[in-house]
Amino acid sequence: MDPTHSPVPPDPEEVLEVEPAEPMPPGDPGGSAPTPSFDPATKGLDPITAQRNTSGESADSPLAEEAEPPVVQPARPGPGIVMAVVWWLLLMAVQIAVGIGVAVILAIIIVVQHGPEYLQSEMNKSGPNVLFEAPGATAILFFAGTGGNLLFAAGLVAILHRTNFRRTMALRGVNVLHFAVILLAVLPAQIVCGQIMNWAGEFLPRLPGNEQLYEKLSQQGWIMILLGGCLFPALGEELFFRGFLSRGLVARHGVLLGGILASFLFGLMHLDPPQVVGTMALAIMLQVVFLSTKSLLGPFLLHFFNNALAFGMLRLLSQPAVRNTLGGDDPRYPLLLFFAALIAIMATGRLLYETRTHWFLPDGRIWSPIYVTAEMPPAHLGAVPRLSRPHLATVLASVLAYGVFAAILIWEISKGY
Repeated sequence: MDPTHSPVPPDPEEVLEVEPAEPMPPGDPGGSAPTPSFDPATKGLDPITAQRNTSGESADSPLAEEAEPPVVQPARPGPGIVMAVVWWLLLMAVQIAVGIGVAVILAIIIVVQHGPEYLQSEMNKSGPNVLFEAPGATAILFFAGTGGNLLFAAGLVAILHRTNFRRTMALRGVNVLHFAVILLAVLPAQIVCGQIMNWAGEFLPRLPGNEQLYEKLSQQGWIMILLGGCLFPALGEELFFRGFLSRGLVARHGVLLGGILASFLFGLMHLDPPQVVGTMALAIMLQVVFLSTKSLLGPFLLHFFNNALAFGMLRLLSQPAVRNTLGGDDPRYPLLLFFAALIAIMATGRLLYETRTHWFLPDGRIWSPIYVTAEMPPAHLGAVPRLSRPHLATVLASVLAYGVFAAILIWEISKGY
């Protein structure tokens, strides 16, 4: 064969894909269906553009517009209201199970020491309070209860959040300014919540033995108080209620409704009706601190120091000046001191809000998902936390409010001597 007449492959740019011709209708053996033709003007174009050009369609026609990809919104984290109640019930079940287990252990200790007849007779006289006669009963009960809550919360977060728990729970430090504001808020928060609890006690029934339990713990050594009454409760309850529950409730139901729901469940865990009301008020303050500092350490510090101050106040009630200031045998904060503390806590709360933390991206934009949250951004974004600048009037008002509160507190205590 002569090589000059060998077939030459066609230029790939001249190969045009076309749609197959319509099948010939029955009875049309001649094939009257039109066949595609080649237009030189369509050389090098994709099939759709070529077909448009041959059919006379404009490049500005709707076919020429590319569809924008759908905007994928990040999923709001849980839990919602229903699952929050379910997790709360599971926490209460753990508390009940731990309490029953501890009661059985204490009963066994008493039986070993004094015999079953003694336990039976004392139960008829004083009821379950006889269990506190066992050596170390108060410490065992508090450590078991608060430790059980901590283990439940830590295990739940570890299972559901896995390696993301540090980011989603906002486990990081707090700014020095926020730390100082939190410390200043402890005393007025204690007075406000304590007085609210006192007022609630005038209308609501009290859980038998609840006050005696706290008084017995306040008589223990400070190491035991700080561990069983402050550290473990603050760690477990803040991890569960602020880090886990409120994250989902606020993200799904907003700051107001979500914060109130999380605070109500936190208060309800304490069972004693007046204490439920008082701790719910405290939980609202803890929620403000959490969302303002964008750190779980913020509410933990307020919770820890609040508990420590509460146990310290129980010890100080033995001092005449303190008892006289608080109304003797029926402790009540003076109304002037209560309102001064309320104004001080509102002023410090406003200062926290205006100096709230924002996460700034490398390009200067503020990182935020579609929901309100305290969680940290993903590490690969390179965001850094910065405080907002407060108004000068807010700073001055906070200083003035706290100064007035401190002056009234000193004046009220001096009246007790």
